[in-house]
This record gives sequence, C-alpha cells and structure tokens, in this order.
Amino acid sequence: MRWLGVVALAAACSAQNLSCDAPWVFNADDYGDEMKFALNDLRRDWNSILGCPPALVMTGSGGVPSQVSTRNAGKVSSVLFGMTTNSKSILSPYVGKPGFNASCMTGWESHCVLAVDDVSFGGTALLVVGSDMRGLLFAIYAFSEVVFGRGASDHWLSIDYVPTRLMDMKTVMLPAVYTSPSFEWRAVFFNDEELFGGLHNDPMERSVWSADIWNKMYETCLRLKVNMVLPGTNVFPDDDSYLFAIKRGLAVTSHHYNLLLMSPCLQESQTWFPETYDYQKRPDAMMFGWEASVKGTVDYTDLFYPVGLRGAGDTGAPCDGPCTTADKGTHVQWAITNQTEMVRKHKADPQFMSWLWDEGLEYLELGVLKVPENTTLIFADGGDSNVKGLDYATHGAGIYTHVAMFSGVANQLTEMVPPSRIFGSMQNFRAKKVTKFFILNVSDLMPYIMTTTAYFKSAWDGSFHSCNASIAGQCDTEQTQYMTDYAMKTYLLGQSDAQQTAAAFNTYFSVPYLNTGNADTELSKLLVAAAAGVATGNTGDPGTYNWTASAKMMCQSYESALQVLEKVPAIRKQAFTTNVLNSMGYHCLTTSALVLAQAAVTTAKSNPTLAATFLQDAVTEVNGALDIQIAAEGIKFRGLYGYDGLSCYRRARRELLSAYDDLTRSTAPQNSTTWALAHDTLVCTNYKPMYSYQYKSWGKKYPLQTSTDMSLNIYLWPQVYCEYVTRGAGAWCEPTPTGGNFGGTATIVMRTTNNVYPVVYTLNGGSQVSCNPSCTLNITATTTFSVFAPTSGYPSWTNATFTKVA
Repeated sequence: MRWLGVVALAAACSAQNLSCDAPWVFNADDYGDEMKFALNDLRRDWNSILGCPPALVMTGSGGVPSQVSTRNAGKVSSVLFGMTTNSKSILSPYVGKPGFNASCMTGWESHCVLAVDDVSFGGTALLVVGSDMRGLLFAIYAFSEVVFGRGASDHWLSIDYVPTRLMDMKTVMLPAVYTSPSFEWRAVFFNDEELFGGLHNDPMERSVWSADIWNKMYETCLRLKVNMVLPGTNVFPDDDSYLFAIKRGLAVTSHHYNLLLMSPCLQESQTWFPETYDYQKRPDAMMFGWEASVKGTVDYTDLFYPVGLRGAGDTGAPCDGPCTTADKGTHVQWAITNQTEMVRKHKADPQFMSWLWDEGLEYLELGVLKVPENTTLIFADGGDSNVKGLDYATHGAGIYTHVAMFSGVANQLTEMVPPSRIFGSMQNFRAKKVTKFFILNVSDLMPYIMTTTAYFKSAWDGSFHSCNASIAGQCDTEQTQYMTDYAMKTYLLGQSDAQQTAAAFNTYFSVPYLNTGNADTELSKLLVAAAAGVATGNTGDPGTYNWTASAKMMCQSYESALQVLEKVPAIRKQAFTTNVLNSMGYHCLTTSALVLAQAAVTTAKSNPTLAATFLQDAVTEVNGALDIQIAAEGIKFRGLYGYDGLSCYRRARRELLSAYDDLTRSTAPQNSTTWALAHDTLVCTNYKPMYSYQYKSWGKKYPLQTSTDMSLNIYLWPQVYCEYVTRGAGAWCEPTPTGGNFGGTATIVMRTTNNVYPVVYTLNGGSQVSCNPSCTLNITATTTFSVFAPTSGYPSWTNATFTKVA
C-alpha cells in the first residue's frame, strides 16, 4: 500500500471512539450494484465488530442537512462515502478543511480514508473517498482494513471477528491515502479450480463454483485491490461468473486459448468445438464461434478480448502445409487480424490482449507477430514466476505469472514461489515499464494466500519490498522482512516468533526441487512410480534431486513451525495451520514418504520384509500429510482437499498400499485387473467433474450456454467451405473466413454440424438446389455460394466466394 502522511487519528482530531450508531452517508447516484455489494460486505464487518448495523442515509443533490449535536463531541459522528466524480454534494464541504487530503481526488483508482471535523453532525467524520467508482470500492475495503483490521484473506484463513461495542480510535492510523497503482490492470486468474469446484460446485449448474464462492472470491479480489478477473479455465462466454464479476465492479477477460472468450475445449479430454478446430482448415467455423462469443458479450463493461491462435486443449495451433516457426507465426498473425477487425464491427473502441504463452514468444522473436492497435502483449512465465522474453517488451506491455500451476510437476496444494522472486520480478517489470497488465494465476487461491498477497501489494505499490534481484541477498532480505511482518499481522505473533516463522519459510523455499518449480504434482508422480517400481526394481526417478536431503530440510522447517504454533493465539491457530503448516508439513511428510518408497524399491528383491516395512511407513507418512490437509481446511472448508483431482495424492497412497499388498500376499489375487487398490476408479488429471454443468448446453447451444438467439448457435448454422488442400502445382484450396482461394479443382462442402438439418444452396445467385442432409460439389471457376438450412431455425443464409487464382 502507498501511504501518505500517516498519523494517529487522536493527534489529528478529538475523536476517541467509534460506535455502531454513527450513520453512513452516501449519494444516491453512487449506489449501483458495485457499491451495494461492497457496502454489504462492510456492513457485515461493522455489525460483527460493533454489535449493531449502521444507520444508512442516502442523499440527493441537496447534500447532507446540518444536524450538529454536542453529544457527538469526542467521537466519530458519521462515515461519508463518495467519489470525487459524482459526490460533490457530500464531499465539497470538506475540501480544503483540516484533515482533508486531495491526493485521492484524482488519478486512476486513487482512494483514501480521512478524518475531518464533521460539518453536518458535529464530532468527527470519516471520509471514505475514491477518485472513481473502483477507487470508491477500494476505499470501502480500505476502511475495513484500517479501522477494523480486517485482512483481505480473513475468510479463507478462518479469522473470526473480535466484537467490541466501542472501537478505540486512538490506535487507528489515519489518514490512509492510496495514490494510483503501479500496474494499471491487476488481474486474478482462477484456474484448475477443482478444489472448490468439488466442494462448492454450483447446485444450479450455471458455473463451476457456487454463487457464494464467486462472491467471496470477488470480495477478496477487491480487498486486494484487484480490478480484473479471469473467472475459470473452460468457462463459456455467458457463464454467470463473468456476469457476477461485472456486477461487483470488476473488469473481465480470459486466457490464451479461450480466444475472444470462446472456450473450445475441456482440456484434452473433450473438445466443445464441434467442427475442426484448425484455423487453416476451418477459419469460417472458428470465426463463427468467435463472432457468436463477441455478440454474446458485447454489452460487457471493461472487457478485454484475448486474441491469437492456439489449438484446442491448450496446445500449439495445428499447422498444415509449410510449417516452419515463421509459417506458424504468420498463421497466428492472420487470425489476430481477422479477429480484431471482426470485433470492431460490433464494439466501439474494443481493447485486446495477445498472450505470448509458450510458442507465442517465438513468433515475436522472429518478427512475424505484429499486434494491431489497442492490443497489449502479455509476457508469460512457464508456471514458476520466471517471466520470459522481457527483452522484447515495450512500454505498456503486460505480465502473466503464477503462484500455482497444474503442469505435471508444479503445485496445486501448497506454496511454491518464494517472495524474494516475487519482489525482484516486480521491480524488473516496473523498470522495463511492463505495467499495463499484471495477471496472476491463483488456481483455487486458498493454498497460496501468502504469496498472492505479496504479489498484489507489490502490484499496487511499487515501493512495497522492492528489490534488485541482481544484488546478492537484497531480495532475500526483503523476503524475510515481508514474511516476518505478515506473520505478526496475520497470526498476531511477537517479533521473535514471527522471525522464526519467516526463517522456517526461508528454509522451505530454498529446498532445491521446490525452488526450481517442482512441487505437489511431481512428488505424487514419483510416489506412484516408486510404488510401481517395487515389482520392477526401477524407482522411476531421474535422479535430479537428493530426496533424503530435501526431506530433512522440509522437516526442519515444519518442526520449527510447530514450535511457533504453540505461541500463536487460539483465535489465529487455524490461520497458521492453513497458511504455514499445510505447506511445510505436507512437503515434510510426502518427501519422507518418497524416500521410504524408493528404499522399498531398492530392497524388494533382497529383503522383501524390510521393503514391506518401508512401504508401511511410507503410507503412514502420506496419511499424515492428508491429516495435515484436513487440519488446514478448518471447519468452514471441511472436505476441500478431498477434491484434489489433479495432483491426486490419494491415488498415490493407494498405489503404495497396492505395492505393499503385492509384496506381502502369499497367493496372487483371482482377478488383479479389477482389484480396487491396484486400479483406483478415482480419475486424476481430469477436468470433467468440475465442468459437468456445461454438458447440458454443449451440443445444443454452443458457444453460449443460455442464449436463445438462434443466429449464435453453431449447431444450427448452414456451412459452406472448401476441403483444405496444400497449395501446389495441382488442385489445392486454402479456406478463408468467407470462402477461399483455390487452383485447379476445389471440393466444396455444404451442411450443418453433424448433418442434422438439410440445406439448400444457390450458385452465383441462381436457382435453389436441395441437399439432404449435405452436399459436396467440385468447382473449377470462381463461384459464390449461398446456403440456407430451412428447418434448423437459423435465420439467414451463409454466403461464401471461392476464387480461382491459378
């Protein structure tokens, strides 16, 4: 946070206390959906701490009538909420008066909480002010933090309220002034969301999470001063998660393969897109889907469209014909040009972003990727917070990075990214002026709260633990100080115990496998490999890391944290367990289990009895890790980690049990292929359970879920396209979004998806010809086709011209 002129309230004015009877005053013109939600959150805080709900005073253009009373002397007599662009009637009497600070009156999302003499009620007024609507939202949550001490993540850490009928204001530090942020757009990407997707799936089947979880997540975003969200991995454009975010005052976008917000797939396991997802072969179909998505979202406010080209399932885009890297980059450029031109037909002054994820950076490096106007390049890491390609970044570009990633090796269940890397990276981004966007992948958020907080405090305030990673030890020092301060505030620890917690985390983050981006998923995979290796003598471990040394370091950090737990006040023990013990304890016990499982592999042939003991002990360690997860959930989120369907430690545990049973069984089972422990029916690395709600609309209304507009439904659309043949000396055809170019003879196909509806067509405006259900026609000259599906309900003809060029 950026603070200006921080002084104790008692020194600034005569107010000594705050009670629940101080009225809230706000302008009726400000009271839209965004403010309603924010004030409702603050009302919960207010009522829980002060003991009764506030009196609400909504004013009009006349301002606040004077009701000065001597009874208000020495206390907070009112709380005024307003933004400088719309609340002059409330704020104007205080401009220029003692205690008023104009720094929050101008600038992008600036906001403040001020204490001034109350001209309407007597006593002291607290002004909660934003320079614009989102600034006002941030000011409301800043009031909760500064006055009530509520942290952004208290809900997830099970930190309860401490009631008091009378708030002692002498310890509250005001004014709290937050000038404009260092990153213009600060976004959270909720990705691989299987934990809450299992525990709190939407019972109404309109989104991956229930409305209550989305509400809490969006509230947390606003408390962190986040202003944009990417609500899920494979969401459709009209998913409730987008609509809810907009109601809460957040901007929206999506990621590098949900182009123009159209979700093409459920990762590798299911492709939503019903036609060939290949922009060289079917640009017409892909443009139809993208345009339908744009039409369905054109009224979304603060929407940034992702543009580019990737394959379904988050893979590189398919390539046909010549396929050098330069060729592939040219295909991507072609898609981006067509995408942005199409959007501009439907939306005035649209904003775009193009993600340099994976192969995208190669195209930029070769110079074949040129983004259109109003398009921001997003530079990405590989999942470990080490962003690549910044030498190619220009002023105004953006960043995409992670605190969690399901990559086959990284983390889904625990912290992985050291704050030292966070603070060094953020300074580097600012130094290169790559500050248009900061997008953070937080997966299910709850396991990575400490590092998520570090990132967003730094994204707002450029001076927050800023350090130069090239200066030895500087960022390590900032990491220790951040974690010490965090522990003092979050767990109410004294300095010495907070420093011990920070030291334990320093050890944790320095363990080599974790420091290089390997975490929960890698350990689970190696445990499964070791279990299988008991029979073959092969651990399946490439030998990159010393697991015995790693287990020792992890357990040192865990044991140190357990010592601190005894000093944590009872009201914060759950927070400490959720935030600290979950990560350290989990890695201590799972690395210990891996050492034991690998020992079983190496001794199984020579000493099967000893190997069986090792396997038993390994299962005990994994059981302990699972117990730590249950403790980390707390009562509020009981069962959360049981929905781990991506890292899948429960599967690893059963594989160990199976190996033990195979090793100790005197006779072979009658049917080992169906034995429950050997063949767990729990499906891992699978997105289907959390996105099952989409199946009711997929195949019927794609790419939207709820639209009744038949012109947006790809299943009703009459199609006409040429079969792709690579350009050459003979017959060839290269499709375009509205036809194609060909040489020799081109084969033209006319149909609807899955050949459900018959079509009719004309050639060059001639008479109608019927097809039931489809037609294929060879042409040798330039021809314009018009195709219609009379019974599908699609309201118009599809026109396409195929031009002979050779």
